[in-house]
Amino acid sequence: MDFSKRLLQSLAAAFFALTAFASAAPEVQVELSSRFLARGELQALQIVVSGGTPNENMPRPPEVPGVKIEPNNAFTKPLPGGRRFGTVFQYTISSYQVGKHTIPPVSLRVDGVEVRTAPIEFTVFNPDDLQWTRIASAGQSIPFAAGFHLLKESPFEGESVPVELKLYFPADIPVEDWGIPEFERDGTACWRFEPSDTRGQVNLLGRRYIALGYPSTLEATRSGKVAIGGATLRLMTVQMVMEGFMRREYVPLNLNIPKLEFTARKLPLGAPAGFTNAIGRFSLNAISTQSEVREGDPVTVEIAVTGTGNLDSLEAPKPVDAKGWKIYETSANPRGNERRCESGTIVFRQFMRPLDDKGEIPAFKLVYFDPTTERYETAFSKAIPLTILPGVKSPAATGATAAAPPAVGQPVERMTDILGLVSTARGPSSAWWKSLPWWTGHAVAGALTLLLIARILWLRFAPLYRPDAQRLARRKAFAALERSAAPTDADFLRRAGSFIESWLGEQAATDASLRAILEERDTHCFRADKPADPPNRARRTRILRTLRKAAWLWPLAIALSLIPASSARAEEPTDPASAAYQIGDFSRAAKLWFESAPYEKLSADALYNIGNAAYRLDSPGHAALYYRRALIRDSSHAEARQNLRFLERKLGTVSINRPDYQLQLAKLRVETWQGFIWTGVWLFVLGLLIFPATRRGSKLRIAGICAVLLAPLLVSIGALGWHYYPDDSQFAPITRQAVVIGEKAVLHTDAARTSPGVMDAPMGSICEVIKRTGRWAYVSFTNQTRGWIPVEMIEPIIPDSPPKSLDLRKPKAKENDA
Repeated sequence: MDFSKRLLQSLAAAFFALTAFASAAPEVQVELSSRFLARGELQALQIVVSGGTPNENMPRPPEVPGVKIEPNNAFTKPLPGGRRFGTVFQYTISSYQVGKHTIPPVSLRVDGVEVRTAPIEFTVFNPDDLQWTRIASAGQSIPFAAGFHLLKESPFEGESVPVELKLYFPADIPVEDWGIPEFERDGTACWRFEPSDTRGQVNLLGRRYIALGYPSTLEATRSGKVAIGGATLRLMTVQMVMEGFMRREYVPLNLNIPKLEFTARKLPLGAPAGFTNAIGRFSLNAISTQSEVREGDPVTVEIAVTGTGNLDSLEAPKPVDAKGWKIYETSANPRGNERRCESGTIVFRQFMRPLDDKGEIPAFKLVYFDPTTERYETAFSKAIPLTILPGVKSPAATGATAAAPPAVGQPVERMTDILGLVSTARGPSSAWWKSLPWWTGHAVAGALTLLLIARILWLRFAPLYRPDAQRLARRKAFAALERSAAPTDADFLRRAGSFIESWLGEQAATDASLRAILEERDTHCFRADKPADPPNRARRTRILRTLRKAAWLWPLAIALSLIPASSARAEEPTDPASAAYQIGDFSRAAKLWFESAPYEKLSADALYNIGNAAYRLDSPGHAALYYRRALIRDSSHAEARQNLRFLERKLGTVSINRPDYQLQLAKLRVETWQGFIWTGVWLFVLGLLIFPATRRGSKLRIAGICAVLLAPLLVSIGALGWHYYPDDSQFAPITRQAVVIGEKAVLHTDAARTSPGVMDAPMGSICEVIKRTGRWAYVSFTNQTRGWIPVEMIEPIIPDSPPKSLDLRKPKAKENDA
């Protein structure tokens, strides 16, 4: 009953999640490749559509006084995260009017819905204000201009404002790599600078230049004089050299960029109660998938803060009325590359537990300072209805002595150690049925289908041919012999001998079994002193089988001979790997399991035992890795799944939480649930073919009816089991999944040793590797937390090359990694 209720609740949650996803509104954003343009500079303006299909092929560009915007082309590109694509309408933008300009909101119809973008501000400056520098390279002096640009001259302390490193470099000098700047900070904090995907062009000093922007956002951490830079930027240029033949030579250039100083203002006095550090313009939306909970159970609320401002340093909104609630620590889903934009959305996850009867989850509020109006404002979310069900109490506590006791839940695993070895883990599996190809069952079902089709054709066309009269008479005589009720054994022998002499006379001269029947008849049936024996049913059956075989009356009786005569298992040989494990030589045991077969042919049991050896060698991260590798080989490996659950509880890993019903489904292999579907399909086909392949009154038609009725049930069971089977690839493709193996691993906000930490990553946690940069990997965990982690701290579940030994390196976090 509890399982059915949980299954229905999970189905309902999945339905509402799919409905919410399907009804998600499309998004349209306006992006500039650079927000700081020199007079006459050409840059790219893009209208990016995500979550839907635009109704226009090329929208009309917005009109901005003093700014020229011309259509260029339309294409698709991957959006941040790499899991979806958006439609991009690209335009060319330029202006000869110095000053600040604002691109107004753009209205666009997407899937029939009108969507309006936010305005975007940019600056056009006089190129005479650029600071030019020359750098020597390969005997020539190269002029360039580079500097930091801030969209707001005097921002408030903690306000997030767009900042950009702008580089002007001669277009006739090819550049292979534009590099990432290394810069200093003085009272400022900002996300790292990366070059824009689109490069602009401008004519300066009688020469064509590449105009490349490095956009980011900046916050002043104190009031007064602050600065960003100086900075160094390493470019890799290409030079053609003639040394007998033309070849390319890469020449690095180290550009020095001056620092930018500005003044940060203090926030006005009189901040209302509840204000922390929110500076910008925001709106709130709070949702919860739980509409009812039992007394004492917590609820989860997701709070989405949308707007423009310091989203990445924002503190979580607070409940309007926290009385009667136990409030736990809030976690946030950090943004990725989109944190270079001052606009967007950040989601907070708040756990809270009602202490008394509550009819709703309270509304949340965020007190923020709007730097445009220079006033403090408050954004509110709506309250969420909630039903609190009574908790389970004992009769003694309630004073009810006659009431029936409540149902007791299933016991919780109280493991204090991992399960032991699996004795059949040596090398690849030797079961004969496991060596059969996957299509064996389909081949058997297909052969039966062809036999039934052949039978149908025979019944359809056999009457067109003249039957053999002698063969029909012989069949009729044999049927009479089978139905004869001989009172004694001697009477049946006389009738059998008469059948042989009448129909099998020539064959009896060469067939020893037929002559033996005739001799037995002559010995027992023509003696006057022989008493009448009672009928011997076993002898009668044996004689009929001999006659049937001799008379070609049953030529298809061969299938049962394929069944193995014995299914007894041979005694397993002694396993030296298990013996080494039992005496505590875990390294040698793991080595022997690896050497028992190539890695691609190692069974799930072998990988499971290697995980046990890793755990005994004090490397639980590697143990979790090999338990997961065992589950890939055999998704129903109960011991690997149970030991993995034990490690998740012991280490506090960040993993995929599975409901109880999925753990029950995992007791069978996913191929078994798929097999239910194919079995149902083949049963339905065979059941339908039985009717035209048999005559009226045949007992096989009862089997056909049962098969047709049973087929939909098997297909439904298999489809449900397959659909809800615990599939880790739903979190991320298995080829991109990795397990944390390092001790005290820390997730960082950037691929740098000095960047702030996001969270601790316990050993055994599963993550998705989104991309790699040198010795760092950008990963995402199942709790939707992303960040950078050293590559030596993780190990892919699908190895890059087949491992030949248990590499028990356990890298520890260094102090300079924090």
